[in-house]
Amino acid sequence: MSGAKVIGYLCVLWMAVTAIWLVLALWFGYRRLGEYQKHFKNSSCMSYGRPRFSLGPRSMLIYLGEIGCYITFPRRQISAGALSVEDLQNAPAQLKRQLVTIYLIGVASVITLLILAGIGMSGVLD
Repeated sequence: MSGAKVIGYLCVLWMAVTAIWLVLALWFGYRRLGEYQKHFKNSSCMSYGRPRFSLGPRSMLIYLGEIGCYITFPRRQISAGALSVEDLQNAPAQLKRQLVTIYLIGVASVITLLILAGIGMSGVLD
């Protein structure tokens, strides 16, 4: 089996995993929207994102990415005033863990795409 076929199969696998991630992230985002608003009510990140809720799935994914980034890397967001320390401490551990997991899987998906595209376009496998 040639290297190009392996990269092709890996790209198909990447597309399947990313499609599953998108469906789960959107389901999680729409299902848990009320919990976000309840637990992060003192943070400016929640009031900033509210007008975008009616825009659809793309806006929900952007919003989940922002909240996931705030939870994954809180030090910068707390110093900027976008995230309240009280909200972060009082949020349930399961909700924080799920947000971080969704965020990191999305980041890993983008990095994997860039690596596969770089290998495929470099001509190393020809």
